[in-house]
Amino acid sequence: MRQTFPFCGAPDEKTGAESLWRLPYPRQLLEENSGEQGFAVTVHPDPEKSSVTLECTSFIPDAWIEGLFSLKHTTNAMHRRVVPSMYRAIPKDTICVALRDGKQIIGTGLGILDREYIGIYAIHVHPGYRRRHYGRTIVCTLLQKGRMLGAEKSYLQVVDGNTPAERLYSSLGFSYAYTCWFRVRQLL
Repeated sequence: MRQTFPFCGAPDEKTGAESLWRLPYPRQLLEENSGEQGFAVTVHPDPEKSSVTLECTSFIPDAWIEGLFSLKHTTNAMHRRVVPSMYRAIPKDTICVALRDGKQIIGTGLGILDREYIGIYAIHVHPGYRRRHYGRTIVCTLLQKGRMLGAEKSYLQVVDGNTPAERLYSSLGFSYAYTCWFRVRQLL
């Protein structure tokens, strides 16, 4: 199979989209071997409704970070300079999910593996794509991939008052463990 990957880069016949692999192998076998060649497994989360594709990688691509900045409307120059190095410095195994509509990233998610846990972070979906179950697709992909990599438990944080996210996480079996309060102080 390792010899197959380099020869599978033809564009999709119907849409012309690049890197949508059509390989005659079980998905688990693809996921186990694709990372060795530097490829990511891509699936269509909702092929009936749109051209949105899901990319799942074991590293955090620069395009994912830029997509996250765009989704969060991050313009602060210091954040844009520092945050990428923070993501690259994560000492644990990661699972990175990007939803794309064409070349635009319209959803993100990050899983960080730590012993038997997977932490779920950076779940964002572009406002124009919400209420289409893309958030659920991102979280479920992270949980499923985490389970395949040995995670038995998961955790996440949600901002109080983010009712749609709270409903999503509740529907996936998450419940409140505790509440955090952050205090802000102006530095002189």
